Amino acid sequence: DGIYAAGDQLYASDCAGFACATGYYAGRKASAYAKTVELAEFDKTDAEAEKKRLYAPLYVDRENGMGWKELNMAISKAMQNYCGGVKNDDLLIQGIDLLKSYREEIVPQLYCNNPHELMRTHEVLDILDVSEMILQACLMRKSSSKQLCFYRSDYPQMDPKEDHCFITIRQENGVPVRGTVPGDYFGDLKTE
Repeated sequence: DGIYAAGDQLYASDCAGFACATGYYAGRKASAYAKTVELAEFDKTDAEAEKKRLYAPLYVDRENGMGWKELNMAISKAMQNYCGGVKNDDLLIQGIDLLKSYREEIVPQLYCNNPHELMRTHEVLDILDVSEMILQACLMRKSSSKQLCFYRSDYPQMDPKEDHCFITIRQENGVPVRGTVPGDYFGDLKTE
């Protein structure tokens, strides 16, 4: 189960398969599904651990910490430098390593002073997740594409047939797992 990115599109999957949907379509389907299931019991220990994780930036030492704006700027600069107009394996891998270092070194130091800053902090953590997914997807595509405005200096061949697919990314035990789905996996677009 998870959310995936490929280019500027997000994809979601469930146990039954893989889906590519707009927000309106996904909302209708989620609403219909929610009517068919009962709420499950939840683990209070897991809930407390999640609450502790969510509120942790409120308790970080402000003198030695870092605010959300600094991390946001660092991520933006990393994406500009390592995932810009021209991409190659070396730059993409360096970008992944840099974002990993941000996660390990900066994220534990993030602090905030109020609920608004806490919201912004979590938005920037989401941006960090999505940036990592984008770099992983770019690393997986081994060709350039005119339609996607995607240029790889180490793979200049334009739009080979084998690359006409969706790239999927999901996380299992903290490790990104990459895959592909044929571009026409959904069948007849009008019906689906």
